[in-house]
This record gives sequence, structure tokens and C-alpha cells, in this order.
Amino acid sequence: MIIKSDSEPDSEYINTLTIALEDITVQIDNLFHIGATIGLSDVYNQLDELSFAYQDAVTALEYQVLEGNEKVILKSNVEKKSSFAFHKVEEQLTRLEYSIKVGDMEGLRKVIAYIFP
Repeated sequence: MIIKSDSEPDSEYINTLTIALEDITVQIDNLFHIGATIGLSDVYNQLDELSFAYQDAVTALEYQVLEGNEKVILKSNVEKKSSFAFHKVEEQLTRLEYSIKVGDMEGLRKVIAYIFP
């Protein structure tokens, strides 16, 4: 399921969405007599980031063993958020390589600080 918002989702929006998704899990159980667990990804703003959102949702579902079944699991609740986005690895490596090539020590420090906060 892809959900689009006209504004940047805040905690109230995420809570409302979570409640709506929990209602869906209840309805699935009522109609089909099977438990459903929903993995909710972090927020992504670009369509080309859809694969990252999918992977986040799958990652959230992997925590089902710890969090329990028949509920909504938010990736941001079960994994510590990192300032380093792994889908930007290539971009960071390019910056790192450039800084090394041109001898930009300040740029090198910034890239390293970004990768290893």
C-alpha cells in the first residue's frame, strides 16, 4: 500500500495512520480468521525511493518475532534512526573519493563525520 500526503507527515498523522492500519488488521482477522501484521516504513518523498520504503516495511516485519503478531510495526519505532541513509552510500563514496583526490581535508572530515556520527 502506498500512502500519499499533501504535507510532511507529523507524529499526529503517523498515529492516525497507525490506528487506521490497526483497524485493517482487525478487519482481516474478522473476515478471514487470519492474523495480519503490517510493516510501516519511514517516510520517503520521491517515487524513485519506493524500493527503499518497501525494504523498510519488510525490515519492520522482521521485528514481528519481538513485537508480536497482528499489529502495525513502525520501522522507526523498532530501529534506531541513523543520520546516515544507506541508500545514499554511492553519493557519500563519490564525495569521499573527490575529497581525497583534490586534497580537501575539510570536505573529507565532513563526509567521515556524516558517515560515522
